Amino acid sequence: MTAGRTDAPGPATAPDAGKTPLPRGLGRRFWILFASSTVSNLSDGVGKVALPLLAVTLTQDPVLVAALTSLTILPWLMFAIVSGALVDRVDRRRAMIAAQLVRTVIVGLLAAAVLAGQAALWMLYAAAFTLGAVETLYDNAAHSMTPSVVRRDQLEKANGRVEAASVVADGFLGAPLASALFVVAAAWPFLANSLGFLLAGVVLLLLPGRYRAGRTAERADGHAAGPEGGRGSGHAAGGADGHPAGHPGEPESGQAGGAVEGRSANLRAEMAEGLRWFWNHRLIRGLTVVASLTGAAFQAMMSVMVLFVTDVLELPAAAFGWFVLASAAGGVAGGLVVPVLVRRWSRAVVMGVALTVPGACFVLIGAFPSPAALAVAMALGGGALLVWNVLVMSVRQALVPPHLFGRVLGAIRTVLWGLMPLGALAGGLVGRAYGLQTLAVVCGCLLLALMVPLSLTLHRHGALLRALSRPDTVDT
Repeated sequence: MTAGRTDAPGPATAPDAGKTPLPRGLGRRFWILFASSTVSNLSDGVGKVALPLLAVTLTQDPVLVAALTSLTILPWLMFAIVSGALVDRVDRRRAMIAAQLVRTVIVGLLAAAVLAGQAALWMLYAAAFTLGAVETLYDNAAHSMTPSVVRRDQLEKANGRVEAASVVADGFLGAPLASALFVVAAAWPFLANSLGFLLAGVVLLLLPGRYRAGRTAERADGHAAGPEGGRGSGHAAGGADGHPAGHPGEPESGQAGGAVEGRSANLRAEMAEGLRWFWNHRLIRGLTVVASLTGAAFQAMMSVMVLFVTDVLELPAAAFGWFVLASAAGGVAGGLVVPVLVRRWSRAVVMGVALTVPGACFVLIGAFPSPAALAVAMALGGGALLVWNVLVMSVRQALVPPHLFGRVLGAIRTVLWGLMPLGALAGGLVGRAYGLQTLAVVCGCLLLALMVPLSLTLHRHGALLRALSRPDTVDT
């Protein structure tokens, strides 16, 4: 990989006049991936509630219980880039199946310990950390798969469906299911969790094709060259049905950037290759900076939102769940309307509005706190944030070369997950020193201020963003 710029758009490629119209549906392969992802998210939702429920039966120490959350986040800081490099080396479908099988075993062993009455806190910690580490591999592979099963102009629609289903499965269904099963027997939610991961892996066996990304040759200017010297694409070439082919190709030789070819390549050199690409692509780098600061500011407020409900609004703690439900409902709506918004307005406009809405909502609840204002803010903010997440992920999937996607996404996730805990800590400190209403206004103003660097980034790369609406290839 050359160290030159990788973000300059080339002229658009006009579709052939006599080309057969492309299918509007997302295709069978996407829906198989969608079904597996939804089942997996439901299992995740069950596990997220079951682990702390079991923990409080073993200890009443809030620090020891909170450590479970820290142990699920820590692997993202430790292994995200390494997992991305591994995902770029192997067949992504097989990596996802292997990850699901490992999850099945881990949670199954924990269920067996609960059934035997031998569960201990260290087992929960080990399970939480290991599941978090496996998730870095699974999540990288899952996001890398999407560009291989849908066309580039369908990415927002596909990602929106997946994210909306994730909110329903994880938020609406997983939590109450876990609580209900736990009441029956402490081991039941873990058994359900284990079987869910197994089912998600089995569904992936129905997905045809191989999904090991091949390396594309590079031109001297740093752009990926497609077949016969054509322009490269952020995902695999189309198949006979108008959707990307299932097997992107085998690795080619002649790669620059210090990485050694094939499976014998040095892992550190491969990670460095992904980091270089990420740093040299100004659009991806700029969006990552904005997204990371957005996540930190959002987490600063959300980490103490339950206190806002109880202390500022003077509502019972149980009311917090209803506001979370409003946010989830907004997220589902946001995921479903993303393709409609992108058809009506440009990506730049939609992304700008999606970032503005949560900021305005935080300022609103800080200045005029009321249950009605918070319910509206949570619904609108949750929807806008999911629209933002879908659009940013779709841009990454369209622009990052397939053989680098895992490493680039790993680098991005390391930054994102690294800043979120710091944002939460800062939110607690500001809230304690100046009050929760002040914190809401400050977080809102920070989100609104991020519109400046976002607008500059989107304006600078407007031609490239507009080209992503075409199903043909584009320089990355």
